[in-house]
Amino acid sequence: MEKGEIDEAIGAFHRALEIDPKYAEAYNSLGAALSDKGELKKALKSFRRALEIDLDLPETQNNIRNTLGQQIPEWHFFMLADSVRNKAYLSAIQKAVDASSRVLDIGTGTGLLALIAARAGAAEVVAFEISKPIAEAAQQIVRDNGYLDKITVINKKSTQLILGSDIREPANLLIFEIFDAGLLGEGLLPSLRHAFRNLVTPDVRLIPQAASIYGMLIETSRLRTVNPVSSICGFDFSAFDRFRNPHDYGSFQLKHEEHKRLTDPFFVKKFEFDKIPVPIPHANPHKMTLEKPVIEDGAVHAIAFWFDLHLDDDTTISNGPEGELIHWGQAVQFFEGDKQVQKGERVRFTMTYSDHQILFIL
Repeated sequence: MEKGEIDEAIGAFHRALEIDPKYAEAYNSLGAALSDKGELKKALKSFRRALEIDLDLPETQNNIRNTLGQQIPEWHFFMLADSVRNKAYLSAIQKAVDASSRVLDIGTGTGLLALIAARAGAAEVVAFEISKPIAEAAQQIVRDNGYLDKITVINKKSTQLILGSDIREPANLLIFEIFDAGLLGEGLLPSLRHAFRNLVTPDVRLIPQAASIYGMLIETSRLRTVNPVSSICGFDFSAFDRFRNPHDYGSFQLKHEEHKRLTDPFFVKKFEFDKIPVPIPHANPHKMTLEKPVIEDGAVHAIAFWFDLHLDDDTTISNGPEGELIHWGQAVQFFEGDKQVQKGERVRFTMTYSDHQILFIL
């Protein structure tokens, strides 16, 4: 339906409910219209009111599930299914936790890492999640597993936390998994900087401890056709390119994408999470120059980069092309122009990073 038609339908359902406030089907239809309009919170309220009146409404139950699904990014399910990631965090947390552990879990999501810490014997766990529906789900999961006495779930961004109010004492164990495929895109550095200044003890232990960035230059003709968007099947599609952000990267599983490696994988930089730098604005990023040998003739279309995540001294996991992690993929950033290269020559380029993003300039 068009917006005007949706508004008209919403008005009609409200009038029907004024006549019969216990008209469950009208609440269900009102919820569907509100969902189509993008007013998901109001839609859920209407669906739930329908079920309060009549529990035997399978369509309404399905509508609630679909509406909740619109609020939860699909990658949450892939993350939960990532057994390599889960087992690695399980091992590191179990080794770090003892009865004196006061744990802060930043970006808890569904609460898995908080639950692992509580089960391992932590004195208390405070878990923060910015998304309200996910925080509510985490609270229910904590309750269902019998850890309400150990775990407190708070629906806030960690940088909004106040010591003495949201968290009683500074944490001595900080757990986090707030990474995108390019490491910094979910606000990792500002979150850690705030935690170190306000929420943790000077001798706090971290899980993970560090991350090492790796990359390689690639040619990938199929993906290049839409980076930038130009000609598709002989038609000019360049008008659609305005919706693409040329100063960003996408997430891909390179093992499923046709590509040619133009350099061997190379080390870029290691981020030690207990040595967070002062704020780095996007307009004035840190820069470093790299120069790498070419191993195949071709056209440099993009750089693929990824990270090895060092959870502790013994446990490292990777979202690299040869890694076993399934939910991140590799970050792939396309350059604005192609650069033809030949085997044996050296290519010079620049890596930049700010508080929220790693980017490369060819």
